Amino acid sequence: MSISQSDSLNNFISVHYNIVWQSQGSSARDWRIFLLTELHTDPLMGQINGLFISKFATAGSFLLLEGEKAGECVSDPAILSKLCVSTTQIPLRNVLGWDTVDDLETPLYAASYTYLEQISTFLIGSIGSINFQETLPKLYEHHDPATAERRQELVAQLGEELNQFAKGLAAEKQLIPYKQQRVLNKAVDLQQRMFAAINREWPRRTASMITTLEKTSLLIQESHGKIFLIAGEDHLKESSNPAVCASRPLKPFYDFLQGRADIVILESKTRCSPKELLVRRNAGIWPGVMQM
Repeated sequence: MSISQSDSLNNFISVHYNIVWQSQGSSARDWRIFLLTELHTDPLMGQINGLFISKFATAGSFLLLEGEKAGECVSDPAILSKLCVSTTQIPLRNVLGWDTVDDLETPLYAASYTYLEQISTFLIGSIGSINFQETLPKLYEHHDPATAERRQELVAQLGEELNQFAKGLAAEKQLIPYKQQRVLNKAVDLQQRMFAAINREWPRRTASMITTLEKTSLLIQESHGKIFLIAGEDHLKESSNPAVCASRPLKPFYDFLQGRADIVILESKTRCSPKELLVRRNAGIWPGVMQM
């Protein structure tokens, strides 16, 4: 990287990012792997990350995404526009997943949590007529066919559970505040089950991220390309919550980082306020606000 390029990179980072971690003794001239944290529901962080990638990606660069199968090309041609990333330097064939995608429970619980939010927004008259399995978004389209039977089983089980819950709630002769509290209690239960599923899968996802970074690093050795990886902040940054640190350990990831001289982890300074996120959530712009 030229001096002018590294100066431009330094200036952009100093304005828009906090440096979470960098390879010991390294500077902008050394960095070729950029790990970008995000909050999945915050569009401002996503826009800054997209602008950064579009501005500093070079020919031969790769973009690695959470929620997509490790090492496989992302098939959705709209993915880059959703991420606010220009296709000039990163063609779709260089957009790969880094994640495991055979965790069936987490997205199902997430969708269920959203479903309960939908129930709470238009309590209570038609609540018993909602069909969970019809309103559930199409999930797992990029999962292995071998998991299809288990997916259907989980959807049927949880769908029946939520449908019975909704019908029972509609039949109760209680005031709406009571029913809203019941919905809240059920949402908390589902959220706890979702977080338990996330925590069980965490070591495998971390290992998948490390392996994907290692393999992709080999692909840029003979080029001037860079690697940009986007992940929820808990995947890249130690949480201030001791319980989260214990259930989602990052030691294997940071052990991997110690052997590298070309990595920086960046966290956007620009983000929506909690109040704005709540307003957008309640407006249905991003239903199911949760960090995964």
